[in-house]
Amino acid sequence: MVVCLPLDSSIFDAADFMKQRDTVQETTVQPESEEAGPAELKDMEAEFVPSVKKKILITEDNDDLRMLIVESLSDEFQVMQARDGVEALKLIEDVDFDLVISDIMMPNKDGVSLCYDIKVM
Repeated sequence: MVVCLPLDSSIFDAADFMKQRDTVQETTVQPESEEAGPAELKDMEAEFVPSVKKKILITEDNDDLRMLIVESLSDEFQVMQARDGVEALKLIEDVDFDLVISDIMMPNKDGVSLCYDIKVM
């Protein structure tokens, strides 16, 4: 059985594609006093307003591939990264991640033993 797939989008209608929403809500906060600057407001916001983004850990020894994955996911998720399983375990002890994405073959600690260590934590 042979399946042929078209290489261009000419067979699709415009209605077949999802439209991207360009709505951005902008909010301005005016400080009550002149003492608090923009940098201080960001620090206060980070301290008191919890992040609603899910936390993901990317564990990959290839720097280029790791950066590609991080850049792809960073708009929608709070992404942290580790070069190997040992570095990932140190981060996992400190941060409660929602998802860990790991390479299998890495130096120091491979992905399989990392998964086992996470499982027994």
